[in-house]
Amino acid sequence: MTKKDFFLGLLKGLIIAYLMTFVLLAVLAFAMYKFRWGEQPVNIGIVLIYVLSSAICGFVTGGHVQARRFLWGLFAGLVYAFVLLLVAMIIGKDGGTLLERMPGPLLLCLAGGMIGGMFR
Repeated sequence: MTKKDFFLGLLKGLIIAYLMTFVLLAVLAFAMYKFRWGEQPVNIGIVLIYVLSSAICGFVTGGHVQARRFLWGLFAGLVYAFVLLLVAMIIGKDGGTLLERMPGPLLLCLAGGMIGGMFR
């Protein structure tokens, strides 16, 4: 495995994960509108989407490496969560509040990426 292969795998995994996140969040928003869901089911859906997407990212990234796939999946989950945080800060969310709420989703994204990396 070369560094180029790894970074191409990570980039491919991130692109797939973010496309999947976008589509699933759009479906969740439509379902929220259609069925008039409250805040709690929507929050659970968002967390599940993040975990599933980071697992896919770890799965794709882990497929491009030969050893320690779980660590590379963990790294992919970290990058996925970091980019989510960065985008949220750019679009104008309150950074302090966002950072206070981030440890839970960050850990879930790390776990999702690690699990995805192991199953390749």
